[in-house]
Amino acid sequence: MGWVIAADVDFTLMRLDPILDMHVQSGVRTKHWFFRVPSSWLVAPTDIDGRLGRVVVAIFDDVAARFRLDEPDDPNYLKPLALRQRTLTDPELVAEPWRSVQPLWEPSTCFVVDDEGHYRPVNPTMFGALA
Repeated sequence: MGWVIAADVDFTLMRLDPILDMHVQSGVRTKHWFFRVPSSWLVAPTDIDGRLGRVVVAIFDDVAARFRLDEPDDPNYLKPLALRQRTLTDPELVAEPWRSVQPLWEPSTCFVVDDEGHYRPVNPTMFGALA
C-alpha cells in the first residue's frame, strides 16, 4: 500500500485587518498529520516534499471551501506556511503515533494518497490497518 509519512504542517490564520485592508498572519500553529503514500512516490524521493506539499494545499483548500459554506461572510482563511516530513520507521508504525493526535478543524489527521496525489481522510483507528 505504500509508506507512512509523518508531517508537521505550520499554518496561520490570515485575518483581514480592517485598518490595513489586507490579510495579515495571526501567529503560527502546527498540525501533526500522517499520510500513507504510494510506493511509487519513493522512486523519486527528492520530489516527496513537492508532492506532499500539493496534497497539503489541497486539504487546506477543501477545508476553506467548507468554511466558506458554513460562514460565507467570514473573510479570514487558513494558510499553510511550511511542511516538515519524514518516513516513519517500523517501530514507530507499531506504536501508531497517529492515534494520539486529535483533529480540530480538519477532516482527520490521517490521509491516504493515491499515485495522482488525490487524498482521502481516514479514521485514525483504521489508519494502521491499511497495509
